[in-house]
Order: sequence, then structure tokens, then C-alpha cells
Amino acid sequence: MNQDRVLSSLSLCKKAGLLACGELQVEEAVKSGKGQLVILAADAGGRVKKDVTDMCNCYQVEIREYGTRDSLGQVTGKGYLSQVCVTDKKFSESITQKMEVSNGKNEDS
Repeated sequence: MNQDRVLSSLSLCKKAGLLACGELQVEEAVKSGKGQLVILAADAGGRVKKDVTDMCNCYQVEIREYGTRDSLGQVTGKGYLSQVCVTDKKFSESITQKMEVSNGKNEDS
């Protein structure tokens, strides 16, 4: 399954120490310039989505919506998690490609 490939890549990224998990770590990674890709759970709250989107736009960090708080939490071992940030460029490119394959139709729909 393609979604499993994305989540597996996030898990590998976490094991490599290249994934910031949760609000504070994501904010620190983005503002320090280390953040390459922020992944926001589809079921994250409206305020969280707006705050994270605004921050990513301000710091010019790519943001994607993917998975659920439960699936992101399971991958990282943190329970429920609404946001993670990949801090490695190659990992972020690989994960973005897997997301595009998984979505199939991109953002046109």
C-alpha cells in the first residue's frame, strides 16, 4: 500500500533522528531553518492547521496534509500527533514523491 510506504518512510526517518515530532519540536525545526517538510494530520484542528500553515508559509517550508493523528502517532511512538517535520532534504523529497503517488490526482481535485 502506498500509504504504508509513506508511513514506513516516516518511521525510518524517526529512527534516523531526522524527524521533529509535535508542536514545539516542529516549530523549532522550522524556525531554525532545519525543517524541510512539515506533515500535518488531516484530522488536526482548524487552529492547528492555520497556525502551522502560516508558519510554514512565513519560513518557506513545504507543508503537506497526510494521514491522521493516530497514524502519525503510531509511526512516531507518541500516541496522537498532529504534526511532524522532516529535517533531511533527501528524506523529504522521497516522502513527497510517495505522497504524490499515493494521492494520484495531486491538488487539482
